[in-house]
Amino acid sequence: MPASADPSPRSSRPLRRAFAVGAAVAIGITTLGAAEQAGAASSDEVRLVIDSITGTRVGRGAGAANITARVTNVSGVMATGVAARLALPAGIEFSAPSSTSGCTVAGTTVTCGLGALAAGKSRNLVIGVRETDPAGALGQRLGWFLPVTTNQFDPAAGEIWAREWDHEADGQGGDLSVCWPVTSPSPLMDTAGGGTAPDAACDGTIDGPALAPDADGPIDAFPDPFAATVTRSWEWVTAVTPPTSGAFRACGLGIDDGGYVAIAPIESPLTNASIVLNQPTFGSATSAPFAMTGGQTYKVLMRISNRGAVGIDNGGANLGGWDTFGIVPDGQACTSNSAVVFGIGQSAWTQRLPVPVEVAPTSDIGLNGVIIAPELDGARRSTARITNNGPDSALTTVVFTAPSDIDVPSEADGCILDRSSSAAACSLGQIEPSGAASVTLGFSGSALPRWQTQTAGVDPNPANDLLPR
Repeated sequence: MPASADPSPRSSRPLRRAFAVGAAVAIGITTLGAAEQAGAASSDEVRLVIDSITGTRVGRGAGAANITARVTNVSGVMATGVAARLALPAGIEFSAPSSTSGCTVAGTTVTCGLGALAAGKSRNLVIGVRETDPAGALGQRLGWFLPVTTNQFDPAAGEIWAREWDHEADGQGGDLSVCWPVTSPSPLMDTAGGGTAPDAACDGTIDGPALAPDADGPIDAFPDPFAATVTRSWEWVTAVTPPTSGAFRACGLGIDDGGYVAIAPIESPLTNASIVLNQPTFGSATSAPFAMTGGQTYKVLMRISNRGAVGIDNGGANLGGWDTFGIVPDGQACTSNSAVVFGIGQSAWTQRLPVPVEVAPTSDIGLNGVIIAPELDGARRSTARITNNGPDSALTTVVFTAPSDIDVPSEADGCILDRSSSAAACSLGQIEPSGAASVTLGFSGSALPRWQTQTAGVDPNPANDLLPR
């Protein structure tokens, strides 16, 4: 389907639209074997997950705070070129000084290169963020981690492994899944014939060897519409994570000369029973509804072949290619403009793990001074003055801790006593910028009490929050 079908930003990784001709190891990519092509679980396929995600709280116009996460290689092979990606919330900026080494930002996506990660190993990740606008909107803003990418192929990361053969699958006008079953690693392996028309050259039995692809490698987005007079077959393997549960349909426009789409949970192998859309000839088709679960990742196999008359590689007399392949919610039209693009961009079909960032008021609430009154009738009084030197108003509490028992004079309204610890917490309400408040408490004993301020906002200068005894 056309890249224009996904209106969201693409990954910061460059698109690798040109396939690597020959062995995929020539470009440092692990080539999938026949089982992997068919969607079977494989010990050679890399799989990384990101979890233990913690959001953060930042003060607007203030310093940085940290988002943390953990990246784990849950596969049985070494992962190289590991990169975690964070889509920043609106108005939130990246702070490099407090971030893990190797993190950079392009646009609104932070990419953290983590190097190699051995099988079963984890690495912690810290990404510093800040809200630099002192007038920015308060409240929660949502970013998300995108799937972790590597130098290897990981369909769960939204990557697409594309193969192209300069051969047809034979059996023009018949079921492509008979001539090229899901479990067959290449076209043109069912060559002995014996079937009935229109599949006269296909009887469902593999008679020939697997053919090496003529183009083989990963791409970051489904290729644009294609049409050419060629003898050729194509295959794409990727994965999708539906944002919600429900009924979906697979669809194809301009399939030429026949193709199919197979879908199964990523942990399960793909077989012919996994086919949800099967178009035997040139044309367009939409499948019957099938169920998918939101948040579950599904492996997707798409194949198409420009086939000709009975025999080996007799096609290519007519145009072959495609307009669109996709998956849409049941009831939604599948067009070239549908948001059904597969790939590692920030589309709804790419798994996204939410990262909340709360933007809080910035208030430099500090103790401006404390006065200790002389002892009177065996008791002493301590008065603290609290000021707000920050740009935002803030709900403020001051905690008074005495060396021995305390009492609360009548002027100290809003204080809650904890006599077991000789402490009192006094709510001062909202203190406006440049505003001040004071509170007086009584205590016994000769040692000096301690005052400490607390605020519901973010205090960029905690050094003046505490006055010692």
